[in-house]
Amino acid sequence: MTTGYSTLPDFVPRIEPMHGFRTLGVYLTPSGQYSSQVKVLRRQFKQQIAASHLTPQEAYCCLMMYMRPKLNYSTPCVSLLETQCRHIQAPILEAILPKFHLNRHMPRAVLFAGPRYGGLSIPEQYTDLGYSHLQYLVGHIKMGDDIGDLILSLITHTQLQVGAGVPFFTLHYPDYAKWIDQTWVTDCWKFAHRAGTTVDIEKQWVPKVPREGDITIMDLALTFQLDAFQLRCINMCRLYLQVISVSDLATARGDKLLSTVLKGQHSMHQKSTLNWPSIPRPPESFW
Repeated sequence: MTTGYSTLPDFVPRIEPMHGFRTLGVYLTPSGQYSSQVKVLRRQFKQQIAASHLTPQEAYCCLMMYMRPKLNYSTPCVSLLETQCRHIQAPILEAILPKFHLNRHMPRAVLFAGPRYGGLSIPEQYTDLGYSHLQYLVGHIKMGDDIGDLILSLITHTQLQVGAGVPFFTLHYPDYAKWIDQTWVTDCWKFAHRAGTTVDIEKQWVPKVPREGDITIMDLALTFQLDAFQLRCINMCRLYLQVISVSDLATARGDKLLSTVLKGQHSMHQKSTLNWPSIPRPPESFW
């Protein structure tokens, strides 16, 4: 291909799905792993701060007005774990705390807590990440732009994978996190749950049970003492069969399971109109 104004052909490098590629200030990967982004953010600022001669007031201004915006520039587009956020912020705090005349080993709970709890209100990277995700989600959905439509599509996909009969943002995240894939939307859900916030999406698609007294399969599965692996097995079989509620597994009389379900086969008489994810048939041990 040619690049820019040059007419000479140029080779397009092949990049593996696990390797990050730098776009406009963000290192994105098709696999969703952001190790390159973490490395870039972690190695910034420490040497500059350590070699500077800043007063406590100047150091605080540097942290809030210079370093924090730089760290948060990429946060709306990436999904990072809390441990990764702590890993990024560790060298910055180690370098800047002495400028505040504070011990660099001071407990982080004291640094991040607000004045109500005797803390110093130092911004925590993971909190900034979660807040920017929610701000990004709500803002684009309200604008109704292309990004908002993509987010709504991912929310619908997540709702289908969760398999619950109510909007997943209102559910207890740790229970349903046992079998869902980790995505940008589930990160928003996780942070909102931890912050005690409920995200209400107008006209969000939610599966409806077709019969009176019916229940979704995954809501029923949670009532049993099953571990995370068993729940994931059940959900994978459910996604493969393209079913949501218990009535989807039973005969019209509701007194026994369909023979195709017991064999792990798609029913010729039940065709779902939903756009299900394409997955291979789970192993026999799952059934």
